Amino acid sequence: MNIFIIGCGRVGSQLGKMFSVEGHDVVIIDTDPDAFKRLGSAFNGLQVVGSGTDEILLREAKIEEADVFIALTDKDNINIMAAQIARSIFQISKAIAKVDDPARDKAFQEQDFTIVSGTHLVSDAIWNQLSQKPYKRCCNISPDTGIIRFTPAKTMVGKSVAQLNVGTEFMVCGVVRQGRCQVALPDQEISSTDELVAIAKTRFLGQLEKILEA
Repeated sequence: MNIFIIGCGRVGSQLGKMFSVEGHDVVIIDTDPDAFKRLGSAFNGLQVVGSGTDEILLREAKIEEADVFIALTDKDNINIMAAQIARSIFQISKAIAKVDDPARDKAFQEQDFTIVSGTHLVSDAIWNQLSQKPYKRCCNISPDTGIIRFTPAKTMVGKSVAQLNVGTEFMVCGVVRQGRCQVALPDQEISSTDELVAIAKTRFLGQLEKILEA
């Protein structure tokens, strides 16, 4: 893949090195030349000094060849603008913007690029460590929908995946069995040693909690 990364901070440089080692063609753009020192000698992609919202610079870096565009600066507005440019002007099929302000996160959920919230990821990780809830948060898909992971209640054991699903409120999408996660099949029977991965509406979590703690 051809991957463009805007921002060579801790996350951008780490991703750049990971993709580069895997053999992908990586272009990293940052306004600070010293930021590229984070890449080390293992990185063999292209380093470009400048702004990820500069259309002329992006064209010179051959953004038209990009398969993926990822904006990871420390400024939400820059990331959103860069992702919008990548999608609307250069027609990059996959654009991702890191947005740390939860208010902006919600406001831009309907855009045709993907929002990744560092705030949500960190807060969810801490919540999982401290919460007494019978489930763990994996990620938020939208403000009212998320992916969770939990050990099945006794009343769930022996039932099929289809029997656990609740309309559009809750759907088991994966079964972790013996350390391996597999896509949940409708007729798959739940074992007491399984862990389940599900998509759930936020409003359903209270009801799920009662089921898991019964």
